[in-house]
Amino acid sequence: MKKTEFDYLSKNYDETLKRSFPKSLEEVNYFSTYKIKLAYELAKNKKNIHILDFGCGTGTSLKIFSNYFKSSNLWGYDVSKESIKKIKKRNNYIKLTTNLKKNSKEKV
Repeated sequence: MKKTEFDYLSKNYDETLKRSFPKSLEEVNYFSTYKIKLAYELAKNKKNIHILDFGCGTGTSLKIFSNYFKSSNLWGYDVSKESIKKIKKRNNYIKLTTNLKKNSKEKV
């Protein structure tokens, strides 16, 4: 598979994202944390939760999900193999892929 636009952006993705937010917010993950915390409040008594972060980028939201949904199955999908590689270096407990085809044997 050829490189995607996001493969080229993945190296500086986190820094670029931080620069794109207004300085007054202070925390780039404010909205992600807020939404994930709301989801947690709705689902905290449920068991066997499976969460897919579709378009997970470099895994920022997956990290937040893992803080709230400690015993859940987390999946990350992104078109960028470079972003997925970046996540794998930081999180070995999250299932990651660039291919959503059933029974895919793809290695990233």
